[in-house]
Amino acid sequence: MHRTLIASLAFLAAGLATAAAETQPVVFQGETAEHKWTLKDLNPDLPSDWSGYDYLVLELKASSPQRMVLRVYTADGARNMRLHLFGGGAWIRAAIPLKYFQRPDREGFDLASLGNKFRNSFWMGVGGPYGPVSAVQALGFTMQNPVGKPTLEIRSVRLSKEDPGSEILEPKPVVDEFGQWILSDWPGKIKSLAQLKTEWAQEEKELGPGDFNYCRYGGYLGAKAKPTGFFRVEQVDGKWWFVDPDGHLFFSVSSNGMRGGGAETRTAGRESYYAALPPAGGGFTAWNMLRRFGPDWNTQWVDFAIRRLDTWGLNTIGNWSDARLWDTHKKAYIVFLRGWGMETGYMACPTCTRRSSSRSPTRSPPNSARRVKTTRTCWGTSLATNRPGRGGSRWWSIPFSNVPPAPFSGKPRRSSPKEILRSAASSLSTAPSTNSSRWSTRPSASTTPIT
Repeated sequence: MHRTLIASLAFLAAGLATAAAETQPVVFQGETAEHKWTLKDLNPDLPSDWSGYDYLVLELKASSPQRMVLRVYTADGARNMRLHLFGGGAWIRAAIPLKYFQRPDREGFDLASLGNKFRNSFWMGVGGPYGPVSAVQALGFTMQNPVGKPTLEIRSVRLSKEDPGSEILEPKPVVDEFGQWILSDWPGKIKSLAQLKTEWAQEEKELGPGDFNYCRYGGYLGAKAKPTGFFRVEQVDGKWWFVDPDGHLFFSVSSNGMRGGGAETRTAGRESYYAALPPAGGGFTAWNMLRRFGPDWNTQWVDFAIRRLDTWGLNTIGNWSDARLWDTHKKAYIVFLRGWGMETGYMACPTCTRRSSSRSPTRSPPNSARRVKTTRTCWGTSLATNRPGRGGSRWWSIPFSNVPPAPFSGKPRRSSPKEILRSAASSLSTAPSTNSSRWSTRPSASTTPIT
């Protein structure tokens, strides 16, 4: 491949193999772009047997925060890991545990935490394929459908038995008081609070319902099916559609999570990264809302969010959203399926042994299902049913209706995740059982897997 990385390397003592010198950027373009280097290209002294080390330590700089895949090529196949570097245009050190290439992780409290690993300067997505790293031949970086011809530079490659830490290597801070990345510029970047207030005032003038030809539930006014009073599914001209309570074909368009605060950027242990820290207990989203709406921002943002959805043409409130948005009943929404032992079960999975649980899917739906069972604006729940790996955890949506569940009868036995989905669908929907196996395994537009 192209010798786009030029490095002179030296073998260090104390269990380190290292590479460092001048660099040249590689450019990602095309549907699937990969740059690959043999170990000899990187450094003839870098060993092929990595089994005596615990960390692959890279110093690299990407022009864009677009995620990429790191591939460690070995004699018996590639070991893959998704990387998401913070920011863009910053040199970072990424200390990657080699164990994540060799076997599935066993540390986590749910499916997502098994696959997603946080470090100060980047995220890792662990998902295999796994195997030994005793015969490494090459390293590669891949981007799927890169935007804007992003570049990558690598100035150091080394192995270590100790964790040197993962850090941003640029002068600090790298995040401003509004939560923006200091090292990059773009049209519309906020430079002052006065500018921000001016843009807020302009947005207030522009907010208003757009012309998307939606009915009150978000379905298409020009596409009609039989109204039933609840969301359901129907095959129309060979394609499966959601149908809203008024009988309009419905295509869910949404962000999977809408909150005024929460899920904020971690500041603990990275305080030097920030020009100013948000008020205690909050993040930059909440801080900016406080600047905009004042002390009662946490109630005002609910109506504000609905107005934005109307303007932008989003017809669904995603399942990771604040429940107060659901309670407005102004948009269709999805909830997480809770109960059936998920809160206390292994890796937050449903209890799959009917003998061990009196709350089997066919006996009693969980509180989340009962809460929305007669709510017209709720069209389904999301349920994670797959282990991490091979694309990450997978999410399915199950439409609701107001039919009471039938009690379970029969011999106790093991139930597969797919059977649980089918049972839930059968107990919560009026759709014929011949259809439940189809739509209980079809991902929806607003529940795309999160990796």
